[in-house]
Amino acid sequence: MIKVITGDTINRDEEEILPANTTLRSVLDRKGYSSATGTFMLNNTFLTSADLDKTFKDFPEPPSGVYKLLDVVKARNAA
Repeated sequence: MIKVITGDTINRDEEEILPANTTLRSVLDRKGYSSATGTFMLNNTFLTSADLDKTFKDFPEPPSGVYKLLDVVKARNAA
């Protein structure tokens, strides 16, 4: 079991406990993030679309012991 925080670069969800063999895409889909159009980071490293089908155990455990899976929110210029 691992600890995961999901969210975006502005808001974070509460920490949850998940099996280490959970795919990143399944977490994002369950939380309502569009894995087809979003830009995501895991522990401050940008992910490719292929990375989203990997499990958390495929990535090094962070020093804090908590994985941070974030949707990168980009500000858009309205002008």
